[in-house]
Amino acid sequence: MEPQDLTTKKIYEQTEEEELDDHIATVGNLAVYQGCYWGTICGSFGTINLPLLMKWGVLEGFELATLGCALGTTLCLLTRELARRRLLQGPLGFGMFGIFVNFPTYLFWGCHWMSSEQDGALTYLFGPLTYLYALVVLLSAFMFNKWLCISTGTLAAFGYAFAGYLAMPHFDKITTGLGTTTGQDMTSLVMWVNRVACIMTLGPTAGALATFGRRLATLAVAEARQRDNTRRLFGEYVSAPIADLLLAQSQHDDGDGEPNLGSIGQQVGGGRTECVMLFCDIRSFTKYSETTDPEEVVLRLNTWFDCAVKACTKHGGVVDKFIGDAIMVVFGGIVPLHHPSMSAAAAAKEMLSECSRLSQIWEQEGKPPLRVGIGLHKGLAVLGSIGSSERKDFTVIGDAVNTASRLESMCKKYKRELLVSDTIVNDLPSRREWEYLGPAPVAGRENPVELYAYDPDFTTEPHPPDGEQKLRDEDWSTTSPPLREEGGLFHRLPASIALEKIDSIRNLDYDME
Repeated sequence: MEPQDLTTKKIYEQTEEEELDDHIATVGNLAVYQGCYWGTICGSFGTINLPLLMKWGVLEGFELATLGCALGTTLCLLTRELARRRLLQGPLGFGMFGIFVNFPTYLFWGCHWMSSEQDGALTYLFGPLTYLYALVVLLSAFMFNKWLCISTGTLAAFGYAFAGYLAMPHFDKITTGLGTTTGQDMTSLVMWVNRVACIMTLGPTAGALATFGRRLATLAVAEARQRDNTRRLFGEYVSAPIADLLLAQSQHDDGDGEPNLGSIGQQVGGGRTECVMLFCDIRSFTKYSETTDPEEVVLRLNTWFDCAVKACTKHGGVVDKFIGDAIMVVFGGIVPLHHPSMSAAAAAKEMLSECSRLSQIWEQEGKPPLRVGIGLHKGLAVLGSIGSSERKDFTVIGDAVNTASRLESMCKKYKRELLVSDTIVNDLPSRREWEYLGPAPVAGRENPVELYAYDPDFTTEPHPPDGEQKLRDEDWSTTSPPLREEGGLFHRLPASIALEKIDSIRNLDYDME
């Protein structure tokens, strides 16, 4: 391996290690933050209630315990603030855990110093205060540093041993003498050595847990990093939702070691799902490509695709693929949408707006304008992966796809930029801006499609398809002129019906203007 490769690998490993340390520091500080949060609540509760209980005569001689609660609450607040800022790492982390784990030792020493003639350190030695040693040692495991755990456990053991040493002169005040179950002498040196040894073993035990947890965190971070890199690579060629589906499905197989990519559609919507398909194609692109440098063609395509994709994704669409100069977009099915037809229509309108904007820019630069055709249709489709065992492609298949593609092609015939079927218009809150063109035969379909064209200047509600036959049967020979003037009934009719009626009024003796 070349030196440069070794340097690159070293930099990559350092970056990965730094990312792992950052992740572990975040998790550890969060755990300490939560622990100190509840510690603050408990300490505040003791600081407030112990004086009240002493005042009411329920307790006596708990002044030092009250002071301990107050100091413990202050220490919890300080540690909590450091954890909130993610500062509990490195030397500062070792120092704070060293202070925290020996907090009971400070209280035992305070009891020895303030009441040496009474019970001294023995006052709280057998109380719940000693549990704090074990609690802090176990809490250190969340920092995923075995040496921190071992050092914390060692300090806890020495602190407890020191507290026992301070309490030794008062062992004669232990009234039980012998344990009721084991018969062991509670004042025996062997008994105290066993207690100290048990506390010391907490450090290596917590350290083993921390090591195992760090290994799991390393695997998790490495997997997440690999997944992000793969998703980033996928995202350059397929839409992010499709990349997520492929990555999720690649985690499962059929027992043969190969990802079961063919069942993605079943994960999304049971295989068959209702969705809205959008097809968009550039007009006269072949002719333009013949007379233009390939680099210029690619640059212009990418500029348009960038605007078109942003418009589609803004409204919840998922770009399935680019087919030459055409775009195939899915609304619903892959990404759930409340109103896929409305989202698709809004995206198509925004695409036309972007097309107009780019055309103005390119015309000013002396380039030919951009003209597109868009088709929309809603229906059932199958989402899934197709291809060979070596090469697969995620796609959408079904009548909705074929019909939307045909509608896009029919834009040339009708000289419109956006054609949709009645499956789209029927889902819209209003039919304004949608001119009804009548039933239109579509290649590959037995039944014609009720066709609508987008026209922002068409502000009159068109007649619904179910009233078409009534309009055809109407006798226009007695119709008054205003109904045929601009804005009247004649201009509200679908083009197919209006053409049929022209002959019926051609020979009437009144002015058509």
